[in-house]
Parts: sequence; structure tokens; C-alpha cells
Amino acid sequence: MGSCHTASVLQTAKPVEKGKTEVSLAGTAFFGSDVMPGFDLMVRRGLGPRSDFGFAYCGSLYGHFRFDFKYVIAKTASDNLFLSSGVGLDLYLLDDWGSDIGMYSGLTLPVYFSFNHNNKVVPYFAQTFTMGLNDFKVMRHYNKSEIPEGESWEHNMFYTGGAGLRFQTEKRVDFVFEFSYKYVFTNRFYNYSNSSTVKYYDEDFLPQLSFGIVIKPKK
Repeated sequence: MGSCHTASVLQTAKPVEKGKTEVSLAGTAFFGSDVMPGFDLMVRRGLGPRSDFGFAYCGSLYGHFRFDFKYVIAKTASDNLFLSSGVGLDLYLLDDWGSDIGMYSGLTLPVYFSFNHNNKVVPYFAQTFTMGLNDFKVMRHYNKSEIPEGESWEHNMFYTGGAGLRFQTEKRVDFVFEFSYKYVFTNRFYNYSNSSTVKYYDEDFLPQLSFGIVIKPKK
């Protein structure tokens, strides 16, 4: 499941202006045992002076959807520096649409920080934690008798982070370049015979590069 999760940020801590819509599109590459190319699409809509919400889709491998809300915790009077947080719901398609499970879900808690918004280059940073919402029972079941033969239970957690630059222009298109990473923790129990139950724990680290554009709303 870890390969389904994108770590790209593609947004600063500053929300989109109320009633306006912003679209981001980026090409991405994961660097694991192989280089895995993909793309990320994000659409954000401003809700108020301190908040926006968005929808994102990652086209790498089987698909990763995210619906999220962002709120400004603190900012400077000049609107040059922002600190934001929020909440997100993540959905992951598995095994090329053909998994027995079909889809995993996760709850995401992000933190965003960006500054220098009054200039052409805006550095931004993000850190998120995603708790998988499927198969919590794997955290508490340890006996073979509790796992039906032939079944596999899996629970995942993700730590992701990113740092990027947004290059602001006087036209409607800005550019973004970022480095991000994801750290995946997997707990799995499976029982494929009557003789034993296997507990499996795994960690996976994947860096990611993204480069894309941001289509800003009309002024």
C-alpha cells in the first residue's frame, strides 16, 4: 500500500482567496528500488480569509485521493508569513482496481509553513501524519485462532514531509519545485496454513521529486 501514497505538497500555508479556485498539476518521481514516475493534480477553493479546502489525486501506480481542509493558525500582519494546519481524508486504490479489499482509507493531520509571500520566490514546508483506518484489529490480535485461515490483515501509518519553492509570476501561472519523502510503517498478520500465524512488520522510506505549475484564479 505504501507505494500508493504520494508525499507531494504542492501548496503553501497561505489559503486560496475566498471564492477563488486554484489548480496545481505536477509531474512526480518516486525513488525506490526503481524510479516510479507519476503525476499529481490538486484543486483548491477558498472558503474565507483564513481557510480553504481541496481535492487531490495522485496518478502513481493505483491511485491516491485526498480531500482536505486547511486553516491558518498564525500569520503576520503583512501576509508575508503563514502557519497552517487542518485535516484530510485519504483514499487509496489497491492492486490496479482489482484487490479483494479494493480501497484503503486514512485520516491525515498536516502542518504547513511558508514565508516571503510578498516576493517572487516563496519557500514552503509541510509535515503530515496519516493513520490508516482499515484493519485496526491487526493491532490487537496475536493468536492464530483469531485470524481465519487464508486471510491477511494489514494496518499502515505514514509520515510525510516536503520542502519546496513556489516561483510567483505576474501572469496566471506560477511554478513549483519540491523535494518530499514518505516513511511508511506496516503491521501485517496473515494465516495461510493451520500451523502458524505470521506477524510481519515493515518500514519503507521513499524520496520524491515534483515539478509543476499552479494556475491562479483571475484577478
